Amino acid sequence: MSRVFFFIREGLRALRRSAAPSVAAIVTVAVTMLLLGVLIPVLQATGGKTEEVRDQVGLRIFLTVDATQQDITNLETQLQGIPHVASVEFVSKEQGLEHLRAEFEAKNEADLTEQLPGARNPLPDSFNVQPDDLENLPAIRSAITPPGANGQPEPISPVIEDVNDSREEAGTITKVTDALKWGLLLISVLLLVASLLLVGNTIRLSIYARRREVEVMQLVGATNWFIRWPFVVE
Repeated sequence: MSRVFFFIREGLRALRRSAAPSVAAIVTVAVTMLLLGVLIPVLQATGGKTEEVRDQVGLRIFLTVDATQQDITNLETQLQGIPHVASVEFVSKEQGLEHLRAEFEAKNEADLTEQLPGARNPLPDSFNVQPDDLENLPAIRSAITPPGANGQPEPISPVIEDVNDSREEAGTITKVTDALKWGLLLISVLLLVASLLLVGNTIRLSIYARRREVEVMQLVGATNWFIRWPFVVE
């Protein structure tokens, strides 16, 4: 037990004698651990957000106002038969209006739909088409609007008025989250390397400052680990 107290006492004495490099090493290691602790949940959050955005990306197909129920049913069957289509959801104009109002409420913005004359609903019926993978979205869009006789894209059904997708927004969000993730990872690696180098340099300085003591202890027969333990404690 007396040896343990001796090792602790010698380690604390060495810390006092080389306070500046020891404090610098401790602060650097603490900052590195703090950044790593922040990095882990940030990486998890950015990864989850990216996957959430990727899951929400799809095609929005707007229909003409004169589309009949039979036209809608036929188009839904065609869309479900396209390769790599994971799901097809029909959104009526009434549902679209409710979604728009919910978005205004979620953003704490004024409900502009209340200003519509005579409670008129200007939104068209639409389909939400989700791909099985984001990479297959261009192929699905090409299948919905293949080249016509004149070489220009034409919809597979005359009731399709417009086709929108959100690939650009999803790409921007993905790039930002990836840049944030790799930036934090790079900073953490640099700080980790700096911490290891600083700790190693502090140990070398401490050993150099006490080289006379080490030599004397070796001459009187102290074992290597008896000499090392104060440095381990420090």
